Amino acid sequence: MNPDIRSLLERIYLGGTTYFDADGRYLHKVPSSFSAQDLQALDAAGLPPNALSTTNHDEAVTRLRALAARIDLGKAADAFVTSLSSADLSWQSVLPAACLGLAMPAHEFAPMSETNPICRVCFHDARGPLDLTERALFRSIQGAGWGSYGPVEAVAALEFALADPAWPQPGEHDAWTFHSLLELLAGLPAGSRYSVARKQLKAAKLLSVNTVYRCESTLEALSFISVIENAGHPGLVTAWTSAVERDQRPNTRVEVPAPLAWWSADDGINTAVVERLFGGIRKPATRPSAPVAVAAKPRR
Repeated sequence: MNPDIRSLLERIYLGGTTYFDADGRYLHKVPSSFSAQDLQALDAAGLPPNALSTTNHDEAVTRLRALAARIDLGKAADAFVTSLSSADLSWQSVLPAACLGLAMPAHEFAPMSETNPICRVCFHDARGPLDLTERALFRSIQGAGWGSYGPVEAVAALEFALADPAWPQPGEHDAWTFHSLLELLAGLPAGSRYSVARKQLKAAKLLSVNTVYRCESTLEALSFISVIENAGHPGLVTAWTSAVERDQRPNTRVEVPAPLAWWSADDGINTAVVERLFGGIRKPATRPSAPVAVAAKPRR
């Protein structure tokens, strides 16, 4: 995401004013300091404020499956690796979203319960529209957004990626970071769960954005695409699992979804999936210099 565009969106969505309109829709107020040029810039980027999705369940499922079939998984894997180090974090979402669409079967909407109108197959939420611009911002901030909000957000992630003609290519530092991450996970003490992996990953300072949530979203993504999984709770490259299955946890203290909720260091790394998706990315013999970050120009 362009740094200037992200700065504008942060002014709206992070700590801004929210309200319900006459139709009961939850919206974010655009600050009065915004100029007409600011709003035009957001429109031109395809990220207008309060872009509420009107896509229903069946449309979202059909669209996601069609978009996923168009994704080059090799390019998506390259983009995933660059998101760890040199590229915008939103590129982490493309590969998991594609894997979700490729694995997801066509199905009818089936609510979790009479009082919970979220699809037990795909997590589609029938209660109200999703703000696609807000979700795009959080893909850029956190690297998340490929299925926890259902197929609508995964569709948005893939549409943005396919609209960009210049997908990032991993450099040597990206490759080194990716393989160092795998080595860190492979070297965890026996029995270590996701919380230990998250702590160790943050301590290693491998990721370009080194926050607890960022480390967790990276582990969730690796688990979602079967790099780290549990035999009884596989990732989507290994086998399709429904939303209700992915929502299961060993106990109420576990916050992350399956498969990561059930994975431990004893399960190891699925090297076959690593080779299948990331086989062309080899670790350099020595640690390369980190890419130099280009600071965004301050806005007046």
